Amino acid sequence: MVITAPEGIKEYLDELTHALPSTHFSRLDVGTIVQKSWGLNYEIDDINLDRLLGDFPLGAIPYGAIYKALRTDQSAIRQHFSGSNQIPISRMINAGLGECLEKSVLVQLAAQRNRDSYLLNAGMITPDDQEIGLVSSHAYNIVFRDGIPYLVDNQNPKRVDRLGNVKKVYVVPIVGINEKERELILPENKRLNRTYLLTYF
Repeated sequence: MVITAPEGIKEYLDELTHALPSTHFSRLDVGTIVQKSWGLNYEIDDINLDRLLGDFPLGAIPYGAIYKALRTDQSAIRQHFSGSNQIPISRMINAGLGECLEKSVLVQLAAQRNRDSYLLNAGMITPDDQEIGLVSSHAYNIVFRDGIPYLVDNQNPKRVDRLGNVKKVYVVPIVGINEKERELILPENKRLNRTYLLTYF
C-alpha cells in the first residue's frame, strides 16, 4: 500500500516512532538516548544545542551552519567516546564533529520548536550501493511545512562550494510512503537516484 495524503504520512510516522522508539523520534528531550550505528549512544543533554550555531528565527533550520559546523571524522568521533558506549551529545557538537546522525539531531532540535518533525535513524541506498546490494545506515529528518512533509538530508546537500558552504540543501517534498518496502517516494526528478528507507532492516 502507498500512503500519499500528508495526514496519512504523519500518522504512519507517529506509529513508526512508537514501534521503534530507540531509533525513530518525533521529539528529542533532555535525557533522550539516540543510538549511533556503531553500537554507541548519545544522551541529549541540551535541547538548545542548535543555538550554538547562531541566533536564528524560531523554527528556522540552519542547514548550512549545521553542515559547516560538524566535520566528518570517524576516528576522532570514536576517540571522544573513550571506551564508553554513551556520552552527552554536546561533547561531540562542541568538538565540531558529526556525521548524519549528529546533523540530524541538530535539525530535529531546531525544527521541533514549532513544526511536526521526525528524526529517522534508518537507511539509504545510493547508486553505488545498488551495484553491490548494500543498504547503508543513514539518519535523516522529515519536517512538515504548511502541512506538507519534506525529506531533509543535511549530511548530503545538493551542492557545496570549495570552501564547504552549502549552496543548495537537500530538502525534497515527499510524494508518499511505500508501506511494503518501507521506502519514501520522492519526485523522480529530485531524488538523485537515492532511495531513502524508513528502517534499516
